Amino acid sequence: NSVKAYAELSPAEQQEYQQRLDEEQNRAVKEVSVTWLEKAEKRGERRGKKLGEIRGEKRAMERAMEDSRKVARLMVEEVWASRFGALPQIVAAPLDTVTDVAVLQKIAPAISGAPDQAEAQERVVALCQAGRTRSTTPRSSITGPLRDGPRSAP
Repeated sequence: NSVKAYAELSPAEQQEYQQRLDEEQNRAVKEVSVTWLEKAEKRGERRGKKLGEIRGEKRAMERAMEDSRKVARLMVEEVWASRFGALPQIVAAPLDTVTDVAVLQKIAPAISGAPDQAEAQERVVALCQAGRTRSTTPRSSITGPLRDGPRSAP
């Protein structure tokens, strides 16, 4: 209640305050303060629970995205291995930089459609570079006619 929250009572004053609250004529005051405190605690619990749920959902989504990335990366490695053998470092290094699952999902078909290993390597490197450029460019930095509209002559 407001007395406990805002008043700085000495131990003796706190004891006297509690004794007065315990008196019969002050029972309603005590019940209201307890009810108010309980309501405040329940609001805090609900907020904490909601915040915990949001954080849990965010962690679950991050784990799911990481799992998807790992599966897509594994698919790329398997397709490469089925066509050309062990994945060379020159291909593995750019793959390690890609975090966008959509980009990784495009790489396996690009390898499958390549006529030879050199073309497959070029396709992988190009897709990885495009994925890095796309995922690291903030939308606010895009300029030009599509973002700013047509330019008028001065």
